[in-house]
This record gives sequence, structure tokens and C-alpha cells, in this order.
Amino acid sequence: MFEKYNEKARRALFFARYEASKLGSRVIESEHILLGILREGEETVNEIFRRFQVKPEDIRREIEGERVFVERISSTAELPLSEESKKILAYASHEAESMLHATVGSEHLLIGILRVEGCTAMRILAQQGFDVYTVREEALAIAKDALGNLAAAAAVDAASVEAKAGRGLARPLREAGLFPARTIHLLQLGEEAAQLAAMSLKAADLHDEQARLIVQRIVALAIPIITIAMGVAVAGIVGSLLTAMLSLNDLAV
Repeated sequence: MFEKYNEKARRALFFARYEASKLGSRVIESEHILLGILREGEETVNEIFRRFQVKPEDIRREIEGERVFVERISSTAELPLSEESKKILAYASHEAESMLHATVGSEHLLIGILRVEGCTAMRILAQQGFDVYTVREEALAIAKDALGNLAAAAAVDAASVEAKAGRGLARPLREAGLFPARTIHLLQLGEEAAQLAAMSLKAADLHDEQARLIVQRIVALAIPIITIAMGVAVAGIVGSLLTAMLSLNDLAV
């Protein structure tokens, strides 16, 4: 179930179970997932909270202040997800795919919470000014900043706007002219078959293999060039030494 989740998202869900047991809950609710996300402290989530000027500890105090503490449950107990929590995970997977992210991260879980209307965690975040659209924009902006390549970042930014409007990612990325045709084709197939994440991973693997082959070719071409250059340099040094020796012989004569 969690094979598409990255390590930090898995840790957040592990902490969610811990938070539920600590608060004496028999199920993992939305607020426990939120507490798990905050306890894990993933960088993107922390940056989102900084941009909203909200301190995670304030969220924790508000959640814990609303709870009636009962006897703590063993942290090793298997606790099921509530129906709202199941929806959060489903929305998180959808967000990761729509953003063209290979894995589900803590930021997708955060957006998933905001998509479940009426759940406790969503209500608490909304009171602090969070909304699904702005958080999604911030998550995309942080990912774009991490790209470093301004042209690619602009293309991804434009594609994200198209994706949120329900028009897919393949067409705007093709129009940008920055990505290989094979990558665009794979993304288009992923959209048509509802397997965007899997096709994205395949495209990434192809890029890695192509980059490896290019490096090998460059090295193969560079070795003879370097060898020739070194030979010319050595020949020049030897020639200079011979010239100097001949000059000394001429002086001696």
C-alpha cells in the first residue's frame, strides 16, 4: 500500500500511529496524520508553514487542547485508519501524480488533509489561513525553486497550471520544447492509462540511462584526444631539450 511513499511520508504515518496511541485513540484520525507530519519535520512542509507564518507547535497545542485525554494505548498496537484518513491517503496519491512527482511525500499528505472537507485537521489548518489551492501552489513553487534550471522550472510551472485545470501535463511540456519526445510520449501514455506515476518513473530511468551513455561516449572520445595532446606536449618538451643540447654543443665548438 505504501510502496509509492517516500521515506519521510512513511515516517510521518508511523508517527501518526504513535500520536493516536498517545492520545488514547482506537483509530488514526486526520489530526493524528497532521501531528505525524509535523513530528517528522520534512523540509518542504516546514517551508510551507514558514511561508504561512504558522508555527507547528501552535498547531500541536490546538489539536491536543481539543482532545479529552484517556488511557494511553500501547504504541505497538495495530490501529486502523479512519474513513477520513483513508481519503487523505487517496488524495495524497492523486496530488503526487498530478504534480508529476515520482513518490508521495509529506507535502502531498498535507494537501490531502486540506481536501477532506470537515475533518478536524482540515478545520484547524483552515483557521490558520491554510487552503488547498494556496498550499498546492506553495508546494509546486518550492519544487520549482529546487530545480535550479529556470527554463525547466518555467515549463513545469506552466504545466502545473494546465494540470490543475484538468488538461494534463504532456501537452504543455511538449510545447515547451525542453523535454525529449520519448518523455512526452511516456507521460501521454501515463495520462491515458491513469498510470502517470509509473510512466514518470520509467521516463526518469530512461533519462538516467541516456545520461550514462552520453558520459561514456564523451569519455571514449576524450581519451584519445588527451593522449594525442600529451604526446604533442612531450614531443615539444623533448624537442626543446634537444635544441638546447645542440645549442650547447655549438657553443662548445
